[in-house]
Amino acid sequence: GIIQQPQQQEGIVKYKTPIVICPGFGNDSIDYDCPLKQPPSKGLKTILSTKGFDINKIYTVPIQRTDWIRVGGGLFDIPNFYINKARPDGLGYGWYLRRLKECVDLAYEESGGEKVLLIGHSAGGWLARAAMGDGLWSSSSSSSSSSSS
Repeated sequence: GIIQQPQQQEGIVKYKTPIVICPGFGNDSIDYDCPLKQPPSKGLKTILSTKGFDINKIYTVPIQRTDWIRVGGGLFDIPNFYINKARPDGLGYGWYLRRLKECVDLAYEESGGEKVLLIGHSAGGWLARAAMGDGLWSSSSSSSSSSSS
């Protein structure tokens, strides 16, 4: 048979882990709060809160749909873009990694130094992994993070 887990009661915080949501390519931060102009109850933040995460410790990297035009800047990363050597922290996606770092650092500081859980949607997942692997957070850095995509 199917084992059913008990339902989490809304509003009860079980986990103190802060979460940073990393939007996918072309997405806006609002897509994780009120997707397709639906009520907040349908958003990922609210869903996570019903699973026991503190809604006040759920952050989304601040991205607007129009920000994604910056990816085109990668074309000007000469010669790297054209010889398949472009880096995620370069002209195409460096802006995203900087915002991600700022958001993770904020979540870390506001939580009193708790490890930060990253939830990546689509390109947000590989950009989160790129951020963790590019030296932005070293072992001597104050913040600590995990990734899921």
